[in-house]
Amino acid sequence: MTPSASSSPAITEFQHSCQKYFICYTFAVSGLEDYAKKLASLTKDHTKNLIVGTGHPDKGQWHASIKISEAINSSQKNGVFADKIAKSFVTAMYSEWDEYYRQKLAQEAAVTAKSVQCDLMGDLRLIRHCIVHSKSTITDEHKKLKQLRWSLSPGTFTITKEMLSTLIDQVNQMLVRIESEPTKVI
Repeated sequence: MTPSASSSPAITEFQHSCQKYFICYTFAVSGLEDYAKKLASLTKDHTKNLIVGTGHPDKGQWHASIKISEAINSSQKNGVFADKIAKSFVTAMYSEWDEYYRQKLAQEAAVTAKSVQCDLMGDLRLIRHCIVHSKSTITDEHKKLKQLRWSLSPGTFTITKEMLSTLIDQVNQMLVRIESEPTKVI
């Protein structure tokens, strides 16, 4: 049995959740790019520190500091900040799938969660492992991907807006298999 979004409320809910991540990402990176332009135009000395905090600058609490040049560069399209947001969202999307929606789909199909299989989510599991456990370094994960249409090679791993767009397109079309569990012989 292969449930599709049209036959599974759990899959449809998961797709909508992922779409919200993508919309949030799109808004965030657009804002980053706009902020970088504004910051670059406000000061000519990009060697100074930008301080982010709460309250009035003279009396408030500062929380973080970054060189203006680094803030501008990191906020560019597909820059460090966009990559951090994308990786956080991809990690969250996989966690939601594995911890909530996979369970929900299993309940719909009256099977165990282990019976619910999705190659795309298996690929995201590998990507999440690369992000969380390998400090965003690809070793051989790219050879194991079954469905995710990202062109990857060994080395430092970054996620671009184009890659995230491809992932969301694939999530919107995802198929899930319900596999029978082997019976135990006693």
